[in-house]
Amino acid sequence: MRLLIYVALAMVVLMSNSASALNNACDMDYVQLQGASIVVEPTGVDDTLNLQCAADEAVGQAIQKIKLSKGSFWISSLTIAEFNGTLSGVSKDKTELTIIDQSVDCQSQESGGSLPSAIAFIRGSPRLQNITISADFICAEPGDVTPALVSFSGTPTGTEDCSDDVVFGVIDRVTLNTSVPESIGVIAIPTGYALGGCKQTLLGTLKLIAPNSQGFEEAFFPVCGAAHR
Repeated sequence: MRLLIYVALAMVVLMSNSASALNNACDMDYVQLQGASIVVEPTGVDDTLNLQCAADEAVGQAIQKIKLSKGSFWISSLTIAEFNGTLSGVSKDKTELTIIDQSVDCQSQESGGSLPSAIAFIRGSPRLQNITISADFICAEPGDVTPALVSFSGTPTGTEDCSDDVVFGVIDRVTLNTSVPESIGVIAIPTGYALGGCKQTLLGTLKLIAPNSQGFEEAFFPVCGAAHR
């Protein structure tokens, strides 16, 4: 019996230390650590800083779940690099994320060697699920490359780094809406494919599970090996 008590106490101490090791550097009025997840609440205005902070903390602390609560979120653009986890809403009907009109600096993204997009996943194993994403005119100033609501790609092109990039992306029960047919819903390509340079290879997969889209001429544009079910 004494041994069992010691074991139980040790487990409590370990769990306490693990929980206390996680830090919340974000706005705690809207971003909370709940167990092994980061939970984000909408502000009613621009939620970009809170969502970017949540993503950065998730990557930095190896937190695998970012949960968006019920409600409407508004963002300009997010860059999420090396994330191995899930960014999830409650459901497609209960969590909506809207890209603010003309809020994405597409020209700067292109000149920096990155794909013009509102939500950019760079390498890693990111999963986006249970959410509706809506956008109309994404770019503040249009560039040469068609912008996307969501991109899965690698590190920027136009540098001396010519190594292959690897990304294992998943789009799971996501609805994409636009009134601008020329934009792309989800794209998965190496940065060099669209922008030139040596970053011409993107390894991995893009899995599309029960996706839905409205208003796009081309909602899904995968160049890397893709699986759709």
